[in-house]
Amino acid sequence: MVFVQTNEQWWKGAQYLKHVKSHEEMSLATKDLQAAFNTKFTPNLRTYAFNLRWGFFVLFSKLFFGLPYEFNPFAPGLEVKYALEEATSIDSKIVYLGYEFDENTISRFYHENRYTIIKTLINNWKFFNQVNYADEYWEFKEQLNSYGIRKFLESSCDQYFINWYDLKLTTNNRITQVLDKIFPDVKRIMIEKKEEDLFKTIIHNKGKVIYFSKFKL
Repeated sequence: MVFVQTNEQWWKGAQYLKHVKSHEEMSLATKDLQAAFNTKFTPNLRTYAFNLRWGFFVLFSKLFFGLPYEFNPFAPGLEVKYALEEATSIDSKIVYLGYEFDENTISRFYHENRYTIIKTLINNWKFFNQVNYADEYWEFKEQLNSYGIRKFLESSCDQYFINWYDLKLTTNNRITQVLDKIFPDVKRIMIEKKEEDLFKTIIHNKGKVIYFSKFKL
């Protein structure tokens, strides 16, 4: 049994990319496969407010972490494509865990009223007025600028750097805890609620499990 964090629609397109053998080629192909993850809502005032808040989060978070605007760290990468190719070749059962921002997650954002632009700006101001956090942030940005985004993810962005659970902001868990400081409501939905969804799906599908990460390098 193979678990992959993408959806079946993405694989229907990716299965024809036999020529894609590198992360650079996969990054280019991701733009064409992005339609597999689109979630649309009925146009109304809530939808307009959601689009504004969501657009602000995407832009502000990428500026904050120094990510290129076109870069999507959550898009299924080459390793997911290889996992699905192998699973298909041996006729293994495939369990699709869904995209990081799947319909359930986006719907939670859509109905979330606690996340606001003003609250984010206030949290950002508080963050940079705490010396320890600010020092950690600039150290992180220096590493990112020195390595470049792809090399940084391959060499420095490991489990100790991300560390989902420790509540102290240290050198080894910057990313998740910065989310908690700047975007606490986003972190609750994006990480905590998403983990609950994943665990429920995994527990429901008992058996011999092979799990492949969804992150793109």
